[in-house]
Amino acid sequence: MLITQLPQLGVKKGKRAAIAGRIHNMSQGGLCVITPRALTTSSVLRCEIAIGDAPVKIGTLVQVRWTAKQKIHPDEFLAGLSFLL
Repeated sequence: MLITQLPQLGVKKGKRAAIAGRIHNMSQGGLCVITPRALTTSSVLRCEIAIGDAPVKIGTLVQVRWTAKQKIHPDEFLAGLSFLL
């Protein structure tokens, strides 16, 4: 999955790098992802979710509800994302 932070209102546009993440679990209301860096709580992100080897990804908007450093892999972070769309 690819995660891209959306620009905030009133902030100059800059290049937004996509972050590669892995889905830890998913529910009807959101998902938990594993990322190489912490995501900013309350930020709105665009996620592109790949399903198997399908050439098309599912795009959705999410909001970061929480983030925490992983205990087993300290160089990775967990983040709880709730679906906005």
